[in-house]
Amino acid sequence: MNTYTVIKVHPFNGRETTLGKNLTCAQVAALIGIPAGSASNYARKGAKAKGLYKIIVDGEPRDELADKWNEMCRAARELKRGGRIVVVMIKGKPHKYVKPRERQAV
Repeated sequence: MNTYTVIKVHPFNGRETTLGKNLTCAQVAALIGIPAGSASNYARKGAKAKGLYKIIVDGEPRDELADKWNEMCRAARELKRGGRIVVVMIKGKPHKYVKPRERQAV
């Protein structure tokens, strides 16, 4: 489960103040008044909630997320190209994806 850090950015001078660390999605929503499910979207996109609040995901750095995304895209390309078996590492464990056989027309 992801935890979040909420930072308030002053609109005029850009000074940052940390409002909370290690917060859950529901706690972030209650703290700054956004819908409960959208905290992860703000954090993923790097957007400011209500123009004042910066939300950062704790735990996984953005580079790790980008690596996971690139790995999934590579697996999808291999399956589309006709590769039969693709092995992907998720959370340090190998997962094997096998392309189903296509039925031949009779």
